[in-house]
Amino acid sequence: MTKAVRLNVRRLIDDIGGAATAAQLAGVTRTAPYRWVKDGYLSSYVMEKFKAAHPELVIDDYFETGDVR
Repeated sequence: MTKAVRLNVRRLIDDIGGAATAAQLAGVTRTAPYRWVKDGYLSSYVMEKFKAAHPELVIDDYFETGDVR
């Protein structure tokens, strides 16, 4: 049986500097990161922006088993 794997959006946002920084990096409104956390979803475009600003990020580190919302 395969375990569910989810992206821990909250931890990723916290690690790059918080919601305000995440919004600025992605070029979106300051409330968008809260929606990402609620939905448990980030577009690949946003993840590309985060990775460009923080090349040291290892995106795989933010995938966890179980429900992380």
